[in-house]
Amino acid sequence: MTQHTSLHTLQKLSLAISLLAFSTGVNLVANPLKKAPLSEAESTQAFNSCVIKKDDNACQKLINNSAQTIEECTKSTCNDMGLIYQNAGFQNKAIGYFKKAIDLGDTRSYHNLALLYKTMGNIPQAKKYYELAISKNHFGARLNLGSLYYEQKDFSNALKHFEIACTQGSAEAKMIACHNLAVMYDNGEGVKNDYQQAYKYYKIACDLNYGYACNNLGVLYANGYGTTQNLGKAIELYGKACKYACNKGCQNYKTMNK
Repeated sequence: MTQHTSLHTLQKLSLAISLLAFSTGVNLVANPLKKAPLSEAESTQAFNSCVIKKDDNACQKLINNSAQTIEECTKSTCNDMGLIYQNAGFQNKAIGYFKKAIDLGDTRSYHNLALLYKTMGNIPQAKKYYELAISKNHFGARLNLGSLYYEQKDFSNALKHFEIACTQGSAEAKMIACHNLAVMYDNGEGVKNDYQQAYKYYKIACDLNYGYACNNLGVLYANGYGTTQNLGKAIELYGKACKYACNKGCQNYKTMNK
């Protein structure tokens, strides 16, 4: 029997998405008071390890060798310092850097601050800064606010934000928002169960190479939900889902090819 991915069981992978905003070329000015200031290349490598790979040693290396104080940081570096301190476990210090970045006009920090508040369990502040980020046209923030409403079972607001991110968002936010929207139609959450709408939105997300959407689209084809039953197409979609890192797609592909 094919496995049907749900929004709930893939919450960490498909319900919410961080989309942290940081500088593509990190330019943390070495602090001359530190014993061994890092070169620009070393700072960039350590920053990527700290923020993307969640390497605490890299975060500490940056703090010990290239950290800027809140007074020293600039519009382009306060946000990045916030991310470093956040990933090093200094949440309150990170909040200070993000707020300084906002004061200096860095709109990325609205979203990063919202994500941090969400992690800390401060939902009112998370919502506040998601909304501020949305006002600056940050579609990752809109996706995450929709995810937050979904977690609270406020399906009406979740649906609203997923619909906007699905139709207007950047590619990464769009594919996940469309997938989540499809799952809500698939499961009848906040809307009447509608397999044709589920098919429509799964297809959009799958066309953007989102593996979980491809798996679910395959399930619709396998069962003839919202479309004409087509086992060959289902197998093809399970294969694509597997290619794009959906384990359930891999399992379904193997099952269908036995």
